[in-house]
Formats: sequence, structure tokens, C-alpha cells
Amino acid sequence: MDHHSELIEVLRPHLKWHRARLDFLSAFVLALIRVRSVNLAQIALALNPWVHIASNYRRCQRFLAEFRLQQEVIGRLILKLLPQDPAHKLVLSLDRTEWTLGQASINLLFIGVAHQGVAYPLVWCFLGKAGSSNLQERLGLLRRLLTFLPKERIQSLCADREFACTGFLRYLRWQQLPYTLRIKAGNRVTYKGRSRPVQQLFRHLDYGAWEALPKPVKLWGRSPSGQSPDGPVHQGGTHLPDGQSFAKGGVPAADY
Repeated sequence: MDHHSELIEVLRPHLKWHRARLDFLSAFVLALIRVRSVNLAQIALALNPWVHIASNYRRCQRFLAEFRLQQEVIGRLILKLLPQDPAHKLVLSLDRTEWTLGQASINLLFIGVAHQGVAYPLVWCFLGKAGSSNLQERLGLLRRLLTFLPKERIQSLCADREFACTGFLRYLRWQQLPYTLRIKAGNRVTYKGRSRPVQQLFRHLDYGAWEALPKPVKLWGRSPSGQSPDGPVHQGGTHLPDGQSFAKGGVPAADY
């Protein structure tokens, strides 16, 4: 059985589509991998060699213009293709990518699952603006993901400094979602009763060295007490030339 037929058989149980649509999607995905480009003109070259390139190109255009892929269906498919062992927890990544096409700003916010060095998007949205997302856009995306991904399968949600804020941290705690957030080196934390910039806690490290603080910290008003509704925030950091730090939390805290 060739790769085209194999991919159709993989997709068939998860996508309730007719054979012609599955056939094209399988060919499209394989062509995408082969040419390593999203340029339709190049993908058309790698599609059915018995058809004129212009016909392949128009077929790609019609498929993308007329058929709407439901994100939840694609997200469920990706999750089903991952190892299903209950012990295999998923590492999620919240991120944003932005580029310009002429005068238009293409700005995508997404949550993906990391697997073997690649992040596969599960849910995403076009922000329709330039610049960073706001709290409601992030929470909306996360809520959509939780409609089909059980929290029990999540090992950690990772996010860069752009997404670290009190509202987002509060929601993660409320949902009892383990997380790993990068924070800015200049953010102030309270550790052992003293407030200071977080970079001061790790400036003694050699470049590239890593250290986890033995006790929880107070970050953005979150209490380090285990009795707090928000729970403790554990922190670790590394010393890099431009200054980097991380805040990591979990439920329960002993998971750190």
C-alpha cells in the first residue's frame, strides 16, 4: 500500500468525508510535505502528474475557498493520532505568530501540542489586528480547547512572557491546569518575606546554569501559602546574557 492510500485509511475513521474529499486531502498533505512550501503553485506541481498543473492549482483553490475545516475536528484527529497511553501526558504551547502580506497584518494566536520537537496546532484564531492578544482572546481559545481535551491529559501549558499576566494565571489556577510561564526578568516577586526583581534571585548563577527555588514565591499578588485559593507559585530560573526567568506552577504543588 502506498503512502497516499495509507493516509486515507488513517484519516477515514476520524473524518466522516466522502472518498473524493479524503483522496484530495491525502494528496494535498503529501504534496505539502514533498515541496515543503505552502505556495499553491509549488504544491500543484507535486499533485496528480496526469493532470495539467493549472487544473491542480484550481483544484487547490476551490478546496481552500469552498470547504471549511472545523478546527475541533482537526484538533480531535491530532489528539487521536498521538500515543493514547494514560501515562503519556501532553505538553501544550500557547504562542502567536505574525507576518505581513502587502499592507495586511496576518496575526495568529494558537495552542498546539508538542510532540517529538514539533508543535501541532489544536485550536487557533485570527486576531484581525497587529500586536499582542488580549486576555479575553487567550481565554476564549483555551476554553475552546477544553471542550474536547480532558484536563487530565495535560502535563503543562507553556507560554512565553507575552502571555504572563494576573488574569491568565488566575484562570489557570481556577481550572487547576498545570503551567509553565516565562516572566520578565524585571518582574518583582516576594521570596522569604522580601520583594525584589526576579533577576536578583538568579544573578549568582553561571551562564547557562539552572536553579529551582526551594520555596514558593508571591507573584503578582498570588500568595505563596498552600492554603491560598490560588495555591503556591514555584519558580526556577537560568542566567543568560539577556536575562531570563521562569515561573512554574502545578496542582498539586508537589508536581514541580
